[in-house]
Amino acid sequence: MSTVPMVTCAFPGCSNEFPEHYLLTVCGEKRHMLWVVSSARKLILRPQKDAPAVSFPEGAVVNEWGVDNETPSVVVRNGTEEVPSWQGVSYDKGVVIVNEVPEQTANAVLDILERGGTVQDAVDFLVEEGCADQYTTSLDFVEGKLSPAGRMLSPTTGVVKRDDRDLTPCWREGDTFFVSHKDEGRVIEPDILKRTYRNPDGTPINLAAIPHGPPENINN
Repeated sequence: MSTVPMVTCAFPGCSNEFPEHYLLTVCGEKRHMLWVVSSARKLILRPQKDAPAVSFPEGAVVNEWGVDNETPSVVVRNGTEEVPSWQGVSYDKGVVIVNEVPEQTANAVLDILERGGTVQDAVDFLVEEGCADQYTTSLDFVEGKLSPAGRMLSPTTGVVKRDDRDLTPCWREGDTFFVSHKDEGRVIEPDILKRTYRNPDGTPINLAAIPHGPPENINN
């Protein structure tokens, strides 16, 4: 009977073993993960309550993380992904969330809404301004994980940041980097990771120090 080649976890002080074919260097225990916190200011936009349902563009790659892909009133495209994908959202389900929006641009977007423009108008303006890191998130996530960090038109529309106590696992698989989002592994480009996340003590992230392999209970 053949035996499976095993390797020992490379994390200092850990003696756990796992099959060599896993192609990991650490065993995946949560204590081995690099925990980071988002430092980016984000713009959240809740669709209007009476906004009509819209369709995704023909041929669009629809991302399953969209909070309402069935009857969205707003659709957004994440242009930072290697293969850009689309997500949908509606008033009852969540908000559009956009990373790395300059203060001047954020104020211009909120001005559009105050003048009676739609969230889709605001999203289109953000695309024109180069703010391409757009996705959707649930109202529960907004309430539990985000806090005001600037001008707000309502509790669900304005400039926010992640709670400083909200630590997120970060790992890599080969040259691909991940952060945890809704207990799923979300691919993040290395330059965006360095710009928008920090170590819990506020120091910059060292990409070379990020461990290989996802933590427990993360679907990847």
